[in-house]
Amino acid sequence: MAVIISSMIADQIDVDETNHHIRREGLFVSLQSWIISMSSVIAVISSGIALNAIGFEALNGPEQSHFSILAMRIFLVVGTVVSAGIGYWLIKKYNYSEHSQTL
Repeated sequence: MAVIISSMIADQIDVDETNHHIRREGLFVSLQSWIISMSSVIAVISSGIALNAIGFEALNGPEQSHFSILAMRIFLVVGTVVSAGIGYWLIKKYNYSEHSQTL
């Protein structure tokens, strides 16, 4: 995804320059960094909430309940599918035509 996102940002910088007659790549790169930081924070907080919700006990070590293990598997699968679906939907909304002059 890092390669795709970087090339998409480069395209958006060119479109933005065409529309506004000013080069603002710093804005786009800083926004990308901010989004990556916030998504990391959200992932860490969400994983902690999910572990608490399923009853995971760190003190039990590998002797977790069967429900906890099953719930972790379900969260992993559902979280991956949902986040991939959101990413796919966002990429489908991206206009990648060479002749496009708008976002």
